[in-house]
Formats: sequence, C-alpha cells, structure tokens
Amino acid sequence: MIKTKEQKNKLSCSVVLSIIFHVLLFGFIILGSLDEIIKLGGGGQGGEVVDAIMVDPSVVIEQYNQLQRQQNSAKHADTERKKRLQQQEEELRKQQEEEQKRLKMVEEERIKIAREAEQQRKQAEDAAQKAKKQQKIAEEAAAKAKAEQERLIKEQAEAKEKAEKAAKALAAKKKADAAKQAATVDSLLGGLTAQQPTQQMGGAAAAGQGGNRKSGASSSDVANYAGKIKAAIESKFYDADIYRGKTCELSIKLAPDGMLISIAAKSNTANDQPLCEAAIRAAKTATMPKPPSRSIYDAFNEQGSTLVFQPSLMNVMNSIRLVKLTKVFQLSGFVHSPLLIFKLIITDVNT
Repeated sequence: MIKTKEQKNKLSCSVVLSIIFHVLLFGFIILGSLDEIIKLGGGGQGGEVVDAIMVDPSVVIEQYNQLQRQQNSAKHADTERKKRLQQQEEELRKQQEEEQKRLKMVEEERIKIAREAEQQRKQAEDAAQKAKKQQKIAEEAAAKAKAEQERLIKEQAEAKEKAEKAAKALAAKKKADAAKQAATVDSLLGGLTAQQPTQQMGGAAAAGQGGNRKSGASSSDVANYAGKIKAAIESKFYDADIYRGKTCELSIKLAPDGMLISIAAKSNTANDQPLCEAAIRAAKTATMPKPPSRSIYDAFNEQGSTLVFQPSLMNVMNSIRLVKLTKVFQLSGFVHSPLLIFKLIITDVNT
C-alpha cells in the first residue's frame, strides 16, 4: 500500500511538471511573435534599423514536436507505470484474497478444533459426572447392604440367644421330667430284674446250687451271667411278637472263653418247636459273653444250663429299657432309631 501511494505521488508530479513546461513553451512562442511584429512596424515609422531577434518557425516546430514527443513519452511512461501499478495492485489484491482465504481457513480450523475440544470437554465432564453418580449409587448400595447385613446378623444373634435360652429352659424341663420318669422306670426295672432270675432261670439256679457250694460262686452271680447269655441271644431274636405267649427251654453249653459249644431244646412237651428253632438260630449268630470267673463258668456248665424263652416277658423287659433309653436320648437331643435303641438295650443288659 505504501509503494502504491508513492507511485501515485510521482505520477502527479510528472503531470504537473509537464503542464508547467507546456505553458512556458507556449509563452515563449507568443512572445517571439509579438517581438517580430513590433520590429516590423518600427521600420515603417522612421526607417530606422533596430536590432531584432528572428525566431525560426522550424525551430519552434521542432521544439513543439520535441515537446510532443516528450509528452507522448511521458504519457507512455505514465501508461506503463499505471499498468504496472494496476498489475501490482491486482497481484496485491490476489495476495490479499489468498491471505484472507488462508486466514479464513485457519480461523475455521481453529474454530473446528475449539469446537471439538469443547465437545470432548463436555463428554469428559458428562462421563465424570456419570461415573461420580454411579459411584455414589454403588456406595449407597454398599452402605445399605452393610446395614442390612448388620441387621440380619443382629437379628440372628438375638434369635440364637432366644433359641439358646429356650433350649436351655426346655432341656432343664426335660431333664427334670426325665429324671422323674427315670426314677420311676428304675424302680420298676429293679423289681422286674430281681424277679427274672427266679422266674426264668430257676433251672439254672437249681442246677448250680450244688456246684456253687463246691466252687464258692454265688447263685446271684451265676444267674446274672445266665441273664447276659440270654440277652446276647435276644439281641439276634427279632421276631418275638409272633411267639407271644409261647415258651421254650434250651440247654446250652459254653467254652471258658464264651464260645458256644452246644445248644438244644430240652425234651419238654411245653416247648414251642418254632420258637425253639428261632432261639437256636439266634444263639448261633450271637456273641456270647465270656464268664466273669472260672468258678462261675464251672457252676454254669456243671450239669448243663437251662434258659427259658418267653417272648411276652422279653417284650416287657425290652419295653422298660426302651422307655428308659428313649428318655435319656431325648434329654441329650440325640436322634435315634428303634433298631439302635434295641441294640443299646442289649448292651445295657450285658453291662
């Protein structure tokens, strides 16, 4: 822009100088013509000869032509200058337009980048807020779950404490009831077991009386051992109900270690043959108790021992023991089955 302004100033100066030069040239020509006319007129008045300067028209014409050439040259130079200025202005305009386009593209790119950055910032901010909200929800859920868990633990602890107190109270009550019932059962059981040797083992006691006097074994010891043998056989005797009201007398002989040597039904018209066969099968599968002492063994096997099987009496004894052991197991909270209790009854008899 500064260069164009300088070029315009130079052009204006050239035009002004050209105009001034033409004015001076025309002034000289006019003055020259007036001088020639005056000189010619003066000669007519007095006939005097005066000094005069003659102007050659060809010179004037030449000067005029030269001036025209100079003017044309100046015009041509001015035209060329204007043309160059116009070209320069056009180039400058194009450069400015290109620069404006470039700046516009740069601005658009800047705006685009700024818009994308703002969008990314908003997305990041939204994601952060969403993550913060989810974290808050998770923390609230965790706190709620923890509170619920603590509540459940507290309720379970309270329920457990109440259950333990109730169980202790119930156990104390059951223990008191069981102790009371056990005392009654023990009283009844003591009476029956005291009568059993005289009712069932009369033959065995009678057979061992003579030997006892010789060996020193008491009749009660022999009867107790005979009761254990009978209990061992009864532990394998599972169908006593079908023989209710029937009787069988067995003659049995054992080795010193308790091994069964022989067993047979006595020849007695009162014996029930099916009951005797069942009792013999039970005796052969049972584990006989070992005699407590040699004297008891000798007294028991001196003339052969007799065992009397009466299922009705057997059921009464087992029922009494069943009631007693059931109460004991209920008191301890042990879950049991009739077969297990029956085996424990046999163990109780053996002991």
